[in-house]
Amino acid sequence: MIIENNILKALTASFNRSPSQRNMLLESDAEIIRLRDGTCLAITVDSIVEEIASGLYTDPYLIGWMTVMASISDLTAVGAKPIGILLIENIPSEYPADKLQLIQKGIHDACCEYGTFVLGGDTNSSNELQMGATAIGIIEDENFISRLGCQENDLLMISNPMGLGMGFALTQLFYKQFNIPYLPTPKLIYGQLIRKYATSCIDTSDGFIPAICNLIELNNLGFVISKEFTDFIDKRVIEIAQKAEIPHWFFLAGPHGEFELVFTIPPSNLKEFLEEAIKTDWTPIVIGTVIKKPELQCAINGKNIMLDGFTISNLFGQSRGDPKTYMDALNKMNQSWELQ
Repeated sequence: MIIENNILKALTASFNRSPSQRNMLLESDAEIIRLRDGTCLAITVDSIVEEIASGLYTDPYLIGWMTVMASISDLTAVGAKPIGILLIENIPSEYPADKLQLIQKGIHDACCEYGTFVLGGDTNSSNELQMGATAIGIIEDENFISRLGCQENDLLMISNPMGLGMGFALTQLFYKQFNIPYLPTPKLIYGQLIRKYATSCIDTSDGFIPAICNLIELNNLGFVISKEFTDFIDKRVIEIAQKAEIPHWFFLAGPHGEFELVFTIPPSNLKEFLEEAIKTDWTPIVIGTVIKKPELQCAINGKNIMLDGFTISNLFGQSRGDPKTYMDALNKMNQSWELQ
């Protein structure tokens, strides 16, 4: 079980759910509200406070870009078209004007990327820079996609190679001799196509393995990942893993992801789905299947490994958010599995 999900359940236990809300707690990347005309409103909020405070995001332009991307990605995962965003910008009084200008440019460019707009928000002075946004989107019918709904024998798919987000985090915090360009751009067309053909979907903002474990927990089903990890981890990350002598599976562990999508599709829908995807110059990747037993089986270095994905997903929280303690825990787990 994912510890963070238990915390969210406790925090929201006394809240009343809207009778117009289509998703239950944790079931969807964005909250889905049915409107009177039959369309659905998708709403989500995210912040990058922790990423700024930890020193993960230092480039002002990236800070602005990620303020938008963190919430837009959630709209992508439910197949919504964005209407706009509401910003939260808490800015230190002595924050350099040139850096603030770059933050605003990052926000502007990210909005232009998705044809959306800053509708408003709230700005305050604070001791530390704190950024966040609420994104609002429309689903033109009730056929939204959520994390819940995958079925046994569905195909497990990903939108693009994984690991770039964790690769960026590790090079920023530990392996600064390496450089990974990082400017994630979740494609809205991905989510809109997935919504037509898939049975479940989640984004990888918290990493690939935590995304998979969320699907396992919600659907009470499991996955066999038959494709070797090295076949769907971003090649730039594989190269760094080899040079830095880091086990390649670390880049799938989270908690920082690449804002891609993990989803499930019935085999009967695959041909038509891939034909539609190719028309948009997109080649999604089949990596495994859904199984009845709620567990995670993976092909790693030629071995069939029963991966303890929930332990991996909980490691960062149990490390109290300390990157070094977290890396030590990953290394200890890797040694116990003899995966190197």
